[in-house]
Amino acid sequence: MIPAIGKLQELEAKGDLFRIQAKVDIAEGARLALNIRGVRVALTHNCFACNSNPVQLKQGLKTLDILVGRTSQEMFANDGEAAFARCFLPASDQLTVTRINSAVKLKDGKVIELKSTCGK
Repeated sequence: MIPAIGKLQELEAKGDLFRIQAKVDIAEGARLALNIRGVRVALTHNCFACNSNPVQLKQGLKTLDILVGRTSQEMFANDGEAAFARCFLPASDQLTVTRINSAVKLKDGKVIELKSTCGK
C-alpha cells in the first residue's frame, strides 16, 4: 500500500462508500499524503489535516480510520483522540497515497468497501 518516495500509489476502492484503516509510524518532519476523490489529506508525526484544517495530536499519529461517503469524510486519529468531519463534492474517483520521505512506515493498511443502508 505504501509507495516509493515521491511516487503516487493508487489504492483499490470499489464503489462509493469505503473505509480506510491504517497503522502508521511517521517520524518528526516526515509526511504522508492522501488524495481522496480530489480532497487532500496530509499526515505528519503529530497532526492530520484535510485541505487547510489541521488537527493537532497530543502524541504521535499511530492509527488512522477514515470513513468516506458519497459527499462526506470522517477521520479519526489514534482510536478517537482526535476527529474531523467534512462535506465535499468529489472532484475525481481517485484514491492515492504519496510518501514524502523515507521516515514513513505503514505497519498495516487496508481499504474496505462499505454497503449502503439505503439499498443503493
